[in-house]
Amino acid sequence: MKDKVIAISLILNKGGMSDVAKYYIDETISEKYNSLFLVVFFDPNIFTPFDHDRILFIADNNLRLFKNAYSKKHDEIEGFILKNRIDSIVVDYYTYDHFRNIDVKLIGDVHYLIKPSHSFETPKHEIYENEISKNIEIFMNVEKLKKERQERRFITACEKIIVNSNYTLDLLQQYYATEIKQKTIEVINVSPVVGRNHEVIKTDSQDIIYHGRFNMVKRIDHLIELGKIIDQKIHLYGASPEMKEILDKKKYKNIVIHNWVTDIDSTLLMHNVHIFPSMYEPWGLALTKSMAMGAICIANSNAGGHRLQIKDKEDGFLVDFTHDLKAIKDILDHGQFDNISLKARTKAQKFLSTDYLKEILRFIND
Repeated sequence: MKDKVIAISLILNKGGMSDVAKYYIDETISEKYNSLFLVVFFDPNIFTPFDHDRILFIADNNLRLFKNAYSKKHDEIEGFILKNRIDSIVVDYYTYDHFRNIDVKLIGDVHYLIKPSHSFETPKHEIYENEISKNIEIFMNVEKLKKERQERRFITACEKIIVNSNYTLDLLQQYYATEIKQKTIEVINVSPVVGRNHEVIKTDSQDIIYHGRFNMVKRIDHLIELGKIIDQKIHLYGASPEMKEILDKKKYKNIVIHNWVTDIDSTLLMHNVHIFPSMYEPWGLALTKSMAMGAICIANSNAGGHRLQIKDKEDGFLVDFTHDLKAIKDILDHGQFDNISLKARTKAQKFLSTDYLKEILRFIND
């Protein structure tokens, strides 16, 4: 039977998913999959598009909302799908809106669930307390409800669903049992380092690095508090210029704030210890990358996905960041790091043992 013509919609901005997007693009350009097409939403500040018959690039500076792209580009997207006779398209929560009025089968890519992320209590820390007025707080709560309704519509509309970890599958079954009833679901671990051989960290630096977003779920406040009790500097990469300016003024002990850098890999190689304080992480893309480099990874045991990726004291460390920051100090001061780096790399390679894109295409064509 002939394979279906498939499109994958994706976002190319900052963070771990940017590596996944680049992997898709590289595989499409390689001509290995002639029945594969891409619709790529990108931030023109960090990516330059190019001409390719099977890739539709859509520029949008506001990659969180897509309002401009939706109003101006919907007809172009529909034309691209019809012209290439695309049967099915892989969409996630953020790109679903562009395809819901087009006659095409939708495959859900569930790598992050909005509803459970809203279930966590807002951290009580000054970096999150920007004198939010009651009106703005009400507005934010309304926006949360809108996002949850959109997520429910997205999951309901998809004929099949791909999830990135068993933890994500558990959450999907917990929050959307009715919507996923009768749907075919498969766990395929996504990774930012599929098919890549990352360099191995070689440095004597005692500094620590965090790389990722600065939102409340990521719990940067834990690292600010950690900086008060350790001797090592903690470098935080991923701040917006506005956030960097705010945090620089506060002069937190042992904390060094950096804007996001596009070539983050070379920066990661300068640090042995990588830290991950997230309270919600379905499958840690940044964590996988760091493990693949042989980093000593210290991750929040409360984050769910971290527990699938690290075996405590064997290929990394799991710590309850909410109640036991002193345990991190003990690891830094007395941790036995022999063989942990090698075992972390071995574990990361095991995550990458399957051809991620090939598995997705097989699942859709079944």
